[in-house]
Amino acid sequence: NEEASSMKLQILTLVLCVSCALSGIRAASTTEKTISATEAAKLLVYAPRPDYPATARQKELTGRAVVLVRVSTAGSVLSATLRHSSGWPILDDATVAAAKRLRFRGGKSFAYEQTVTYSKNRASY
Repeated sequence: NEEASSMKLQILTLVLCVSCALSGIRAASTTEKTISATEAAKLLVYAPRPDYPATARQKELTGRAVVLVRVSTAGSVLSATLRHSSGWPILDDATVAAAKRLRFRGGKSFAYEQTVTYSKNRASY
């Protein structure tokens, strides 16, 4: 029937789109270089201070979280993935959000690990 054929076509299109997207991710990940945080800092053009959520500050939550940052050739963040938890989901979420706001000089894609430290009074890279 026509409705079933249409549904099959939609599913096939979706599968092809996902397959193409995944192959693009694989291709990008094989060409990016992993660099140190020090090397990445030299390429930074915009790094606003990480937010320290008011709730976390009121509860005096502290910790250190590490995020894997993947950067495009244009200098924007492709993804930020938590690698090491601070022990507090609210701080982990703030760390990932901070990493997504970073901007770098363009030219090469790369990945690096960024640490954010939350102390009693502030958050910092």
